[in-house]
Amino acid sequence: MLLRTFVTLLLVTAFQNGEFSNMASGPEQCMELIQEGGDIACNLTGQGKYRGMSVGNCWVSCTDNFVDFFLPHSECERVLQLESWAGFQVAFGSLPPYNFENCDVSDVEKLEEWVDKWNEHKETSEMYLCSTKKNDL
Repeated sequence: MLLRTFVTLLLVTAFQNGEFSNMASGPEQCMELIQEGGDIACNLTGQGKYRGMSVGNCWVSCTDNFVDFFLPHSECERVLQLESWAGFQVAFGSLPPYNFENCDVSDVEKLEEWVDKWNEHKETSEMYLCSTKKNDL
């Protein structure tokens, strides 16, 4: 257990100091993707714009909210397993970050896929609505 906590602290320190080559530009990139996908989902369903996200429920809310949209679940999980939280909290004074806050390459890819799916829904909806409108004329 002590070895696991020690290795965890070494890894987390490396993450926080940006010493891993697969780190993205930072949590801003993941938040931008979450906002982009949220804007598409909210607009597509007539709920206005992206308002915010709930990490506990792992969903996006809109300004005219009546339905929430789930994020990829792994983005709302912490970067470390539960048994490592105590050591991290002692060393850094807080719980480990969530995956979207850590925002490594795999998180960016997951969120880009999520945004792409919302864009596909939008394109499909536009094609359907435009073809229906032409048929009505």
